[in-house]
Amino acid sequence: MVRDIKSTAEFQHLIASGRKVVVHFQKPLAEPCRRFVPKFDAFSQDHPETDFVAVDIELLPEVARIAEIEAIPTVKAYQSNRVVHWHVGGGVDDLQYLVGRFD
Repeated sequence: MVRDIKSTAEFQHLIASGRKVVVHFQKPLAEPCRRFVPKFDAFSQDHPETDFVAVDIELLPEVARIAEIEAIPTVKAYQSNRVVHWHVGGGVDDLQYLVGRFD
């Protein structure tokens, strides 16, 4: 299940936690992001060992700046406060690749 990040502190705490985290950086009203949300949600349910979260970059521009987001949708995989891999765009095959990059 995907949960929404509500603050910069929450984002920083989660990516530093050591857990496997996949973050969807988005603008909810942007069409490419809206099309990707159901895919991201479905994929998250198949990988309960990984935290799947969403960041609305309009509500949390500081998180977007910290994460160096330049385009949407962008998906980044984090573990122990480092980016394991990232992808710009909304492909499910790319999600499988991202999850496969964790240690």
